[in-house]
Amino acid sequence: MIIVVNQVNKNIVKLCDTLLPKLVSGKIILNYFNIFLCIDCKKKYKDIYMDNFRKWVSLVAAIVGLVIALNNDEYQFLWIVVILGISGFVYEQFIKKDNKTKKVLFIDDEYKDFPIIDSLKENNYDVGAVADITNIHDPEIKKAKIIFVDYKGVGTKFGKKQGVDLMKALKKKYPKKKFILFSSHKGFSMDYDFNEADKMINKNAPLDDFMSIIDKY
Repeated sequence: MIIVVNQVNKNIVKLCDTLLPKLVSGKIILNYFNIFLCIDCKKKYKDIYMDNFRKWVSLVAAIVGLVIALNNDEYQFLWIVVILGISGFVYEQFIKKDNKTKKVLFIDDEYKDFPIIDSLKENNYDVGAVADITNIHDPEIKKAKIIFVDYKGVGTKFGKKQGVDLMKALKKKYPKKKFILFSSHKGFSMDYDFNEADKMINKNAPLDDFMSIIDKY
């Protein structure tokens, strides 16, 4: 894999230095190309900055590829870059932003100490959080499409099983909403009542796992 990446990098430098010698060096293009693919990219850049970066690099790549392909018959293969660039721009600008239309709610008595919530917001997800729910007609519940319910520490008004009983009550009232049970509790994966949830996830799971669940629904 490393050999392949290195060879690709050399070809990029050679191609850019040949076609764009007066605009920018191949090495500079190479650096942006590697960041675009998240090769050795630090997580903070991927989570926070990469969305806008990928969007505009995709558009620039499409424009440059189009100009070169139209003026040089030997570089017709760059139409692939044009197609990929336009596709990447459309995805980042329009499709991915649809996450904002999915209102996500976390019911967690310790939500202020749960960094996943802020990370989701940084990735364009419309996320809210409350410490508990005591009324199934709560406006926050009505607005949410996907609801993450903590296993312990919430829903004590609804039964001894706390989060599980809260989830059951909410699911009965709002059958079209998606309910995800989550916790870092040791007995979390052994409770038969988890079959009532649409999905379950460990509270310590990586950000990508939470994003995958939200994107699925």
